Amino acid sequence: MVSSDRITTYIGTYTRRESFVDGKAEGIYIYHLDPGSGQLTYGATVAEHRTVIACTTTFMQAQAAYQLYTLTDLASLAPSTRFAAPAAYIGDDAEGLPQLLRVYAAEFAATLTIEGADVAAAIDADTADCFAVDSFDGVITAKNLTILFDVPTAVSRERLERAQNGGRTLDKFEREGASFAERVRAAYLERAGAEPRRFRVVDSTRPQDAVRAELARLVAAA
Repeated sequence: MVSSDRITTYIGTYTRRESFVDGKAEGIYIYHLDPGSGQLTYGATVAEHRTVIACTTTFMQAQAAYQLYTLTDLASLAPSTRFAAPAAYIGDDAEGLPQLLRVYAAEFAATLTIEGADVAAAIDADTADCFAVDSFDGVITAKNLTILFDVPTAVSRERLERAQNGGRTLDKFEREGASFAERVRAAYLERAGAEPRRFRVVDSTRPQDAVRAELARLVAAA
């Protein structure tokens, strides 16, 4: 029997290959959970990888007198706009920049080749005004900041062992070995180093009160 009091559940997934997982999912999914039966029913995919055009805050503020909501609006400003995109997008005649220019009769003041990993640095250097980026790129998905609570793998394994000895059942990820945990940690620390505007790394080997205090400070400053 399915209850009418279903719980909407958002499930995040890995959509690209990482050092610790070969992500092949499509994005963020909505499922409906029936508390009575435990049945999950698929609802929708609410976020998926696609190329979007994102403009810098500085550019948007400079164009405050104009309506800038659609690609048609952007095309009207193209002659004074520096546009940047990965080489693949610039060369994609069917779905990339050539198609954009044809459909919207636009011609940008300058077109620069900037790969996704270099977008944040290009924004900081004011290299371009608008960018073709992946919809999951951190430069547009991170509203304020991402806080990474970090502990060395050896410390995390000791904590898990204590929890297990205390009667707690470890979940799927916690049951993975130390090598898996080290790969996950390394991947997230690498991401934090590559996106310093987005990430704050919190040393979580300290007492809980100290970690809570730093979390409160970071949130208040965001």
